[in-house]
Amino acid sequence: KVEQALIDQIRQLDGDMEFQTYISLSWQNCPDVVQALNLMSVLNPRIRVVTSPMDMSPSCWSIGVQVVPFEVVFQTPPCAVPT
Repeated sequence: KVEQALIDQIRQLDGDMEFQTYISLSWQNCPDVVQALNLMSVLNPRIRVVTSPMDMSPSCWSIGVQVVPFEVVFQTPPCAVPT
C-alpha cells in the first residue's frame, strides 16, 4: 500500500521524465523497483518507464551499468519535487 502523501507527490512532479531501467530477473530487488516505477507512470502521465534486461552488451557498459537495478533518468525541465 502506498501512502496518499506519496501518491500526491508523484502526481505533482513537474516535467517530462523517462526512466530507463536495467534489471536482472535473478536479482530479488528488481521486481520491486519495476513495480514502483510502473506505479509512478500510472499516477503521472508525464512519466515514461522503459525496462531493459542487463545483458552485458556494449550498450549497457557504455552508459556505466555495473549493478542492477540501474536507472537512468531523462527529464525536461529539471524536476522540482513539491514540498
